[in-house]
Amino acid sequence: MSKPRKIVLILGNGFDLDLGLKTSYKNFWESEYCPKDYPAPIIKHLNSLNDDLSRIRWCDLENELLKYVKEGDKTDIISDEEQKYIKENDDYRLYNNAFFLGTDDPFRSLLNKGLIVQKGLGVRLLYRNDLLNSVQWRDKEALLLIENRLRDYLGQNQSVDINRDSSACRVLISLLNEHDAGSKVELFSFNYTDLSLLQRDSTDIPVQYMHGSCKDGHIIVGTRYDKGVGRDYDFLFKTIDADYHPPRIIDSINDADEVIIFGHSFGENDQPYFVDLFKDQLKNYQTHRKDVVIFTLDQESEQNIKRALDVMIDGQSMRLMTVNPPTIIKTSNLTGKDGWLFKDFLVKHGMESHDAEVVIGNILKKQAV
Repeated sequence: MSKPRKIVLILGNGFDLDLGLKTSYKNFWESEYCPKDYPAPIIKHLNSLNDDLSRIRWCDLENELLKYVKEGDKTDIISDEEQKYIKENDDYRLYNNAFFLGTDDPFRSLLNKGLIVQKGLGVRLLYRNDLLNSVQWRDKEALLLIENRLRDYLGQNQSVDINRDSSACRVLISLLNEHDAGSKVELFSFNYTDLSLLQRDSTDIPVQYMHGSCKDGHIIVGTRYDKGVGRDYDFLFKTIDADYHPPRIIDSINDADEVIIFGHSFGENDQPYFVDLFKDQLKNYQTHRKDVVIFTLDQESEQNIKRALDVMIDGQSMRLMTVNPPTIIKTSNLTGKDGWLFKDFLVKHGMESHDAEVVIGNILKKQAV
């Protein structure tokens, strides 16, 4: 009897998007859940990224968090005069200032910043207690707000109908079938969304979440460690979070016969998880050819992946592509070469050739709608 294969499936945000879930940074930023009005310099910095939200990936957000803490403008958006005004005026006084005085400069400036809002017949100052705290305190609170509101946003997003005629869904189903047939399948997710809706209760594959999950009630948002950041801002490091206990993904990748990566951008924060894989693919290509399949959206995302590969293997991606290249399948248009590669993938994982063609045809019909 042949030894069962070990397969590792790794999911990035592109997997959720392919399912039809609105989980991009743009989706979150444009929702009512995003704390765009919170009075912290770090929020002001992130708000400045809204010129082309469609191009911003979650890995870009992580890079921006590090960029902010190292070189961003941490000038308080609340002046000393405004803080003094807040201490001296309760909501009743603000109401009088709004409707009878109306000439106080601090009142007008807070109003222009969106921190004084009308409530019924009166007015209210948003985040009163927070405004009296330090910039560093509010930046830390802002990160907690992002985590909690993103968790809530993604939780409500789970009610969206999942596109079962999608490449992402068909890949997961093919791996469930491999699991049923006796292969050892491990599933790692860099996302926060609950995958239980896509699985079958009796034969599901346990999901190992890299940065927490909505299902567990806590998610981790942050950036990578940098020795140039002092303790006052190290709360931005994912590793500082008390719930940061990532699964042993590197060991699982090293032991796998096949590694399938769907919708992961190989951003700088996550590259350490994959460095050993691609360096080993380059170094030991004659003795150990591990199957590596990467699903990505289109030509632009494929180019970004190749740039990341070049970084991870010290500029030797040309050699990797010559001696032991990963299979890259672009899901945005499964015609031509990408369609044939996907068909080969489905057949390899137990599907009949005709059925694979039907599956791809259904995906293309759905994409055309």
